[in-house]
Amino acid sequence: MSRVYKTIKNAKIGLLLFVLNIFVNFLSRKIFLDKLGDDFLGIVSTIRNIIGFLNIADLGIVASISYRLYKPIQEENRLEIQKVMLLFGYFYKRIAIAISLLGFFFLFVIPFLFHQQTVSLTLIYLTYLVTITVSLLGYFFNYHQTLLIADQKDYVVRMYDRIINLAKLICQIALLIIWKNVFAWILLELIFPLLQSYLLRRRITKEYPWLLLNGKFYKETLPDFHQIVKTIKQSFVHRLGGFILNSTDLFFIYIFTSLSMVTLYGNYYLIVQNVNLLIATLLVNIAPGVGNLLSEHNPKKVGQVFSQILSFHFFIASFLSIVLFFIINPFISVWLGNKYLLPISTLALIITVFFLMQIRKAVDVFINGYGLFSDIWAPVIEVAINLTITIIFGKLYGINGVIMGTIISLLLVICLWKPYFLFRKGFDKSVLNYWLEVLPLLSIFFLILFLMIYYLGLNCPVDSYLNFGLFTIKIGLISFVPLILLFAFVNNGFRAVLSRLYAILRFSK
Repeated sequence: MSRVYKTIKNAKIGLLLFVLNIFVNFLSRKIFLDKLGDDFLGIVSTIRNIIGFLNIADLGIVASISYRLYKPIQEENRLEIQKVMLLFGYFYKRIAIAISLLGFFFLFVIPFLFHQQTVSLTLIYLTYLVTITVSLLGYFFNYHQTLLIADQKDYVVRMYDRIINLAKLICQIALLIIWKNVFAWILLELIFPLLQSYLLRRRITKEYPWLLLNGKFYKETLPDFHQIVKTIKQSFVHRLGGFILNSTDLFFIYIFTSLSMVTLYGNYYLIVQNVNLLIATLLVNIAPGVGNLLSEHNPKKVGQVFSQILSFHFFIASFLSIVLFFIINPFISVWLGNKYLLPISTLALIITVFFLMQIRKAVDVFINGYGLFSDIWAPVIEVAINLTITIIFGKLYGINGVIMGTIISLLLVICLWKPYFLFRKGFDKSVLNYWLEVLPLLSIFFLILFLMIYYLGLNCPVDSYLNFGLFTIKIGLISFVPLILLFAFVNNGFRAVLSRLYAILRFSK
């Protein structure tokens, strides 16, 4: 099966399931807010954030090991694939034990963390135990899905994930409307992930009947085992920095503001997260494709592909950032009501984070592909900057200060250092090549954004879903046409992307 065919198949299946899920996600969010209340959903978000912190032990393992699957998959070397997957299991099962122990000790912290809340402590404990149990499933049973992703069969993983999530949300909605029982709602949070784990494991057995799922790993089977461990340690530091950057905002918003503000921010986060999922669904094969490309050792082709991926991510970031900036508040106004709106300044900061996280992806995927993790001081600096600014500005400016901490650390480390590191260690070229390509694209983005703000203003009220839909189409067309024309005019890589997309669309007919 060709890469193009796999890309199209992944995108088609993922897009269909995404559309179904996004509708139910937003419907369920409104019903959950009405039936469960702002405070309970704020507690759920905070607990998930805490579990995410406990999960930092696995950070670095996937990035450090999964790229080792690309070559044996290409060569159909089952023995090497088996060794790598046993290595995954070796590390993941030990991580699961560590998380279980950390999770047990955190049980004693919960009463102090939520002592001022009106929500029942029993509900809080039950939510915590269910959430951590679901998290542990990935370490004990679901880690084999990495093989599917590396084999460009991500549509299988997403199919199970989206279908099970869709079924779970529908059942939760029905239970709350008919029975109004929060305990049943929490129980479904456990039942459906268990079902997903079982079905996914059966599918992996079907796809790879020769794969030994519960074998024992022996260090001597991989002569470079100690080098892998070194790489994991380096990658862990990087992923830890990324986790603190991306996953602690909700916790600090709770600390410096309130659970209600966590819920308000969570509504915006849900929208942005769904957009990120859409992008990931459509572009899921980029990382495996880059991994295979780098194994060919063709510098000229690598440079061309990097330019294409960079310009494409810049276009996606520019177009979606502009659209989201104009439509999020009108959507929330129609969806939930004006009382759930955040100020324009907070919205602008949220969109800035979204934009920066999108434009970094081209650099990230090549850094991971090369296995460049030796700059372990960079995430340390990133964490220090993020925490310092978040704590200081969070006390002074509340939610805006927390988000500013994320933005400043992103700008200094991710946007400035990482391109330099990639071009120096990976491409062996001057980083000036990167900035000569990026600055024109960045200028086009700001030009279109400021012109639209000048002519359309910042307040765009809508009073129905129909008006919102028409307004979204208007914003999309006004931004899409000049962006695509100007990007194609100034960037060779983007013109190559358009040609490739045209070929893919013709192939799919």
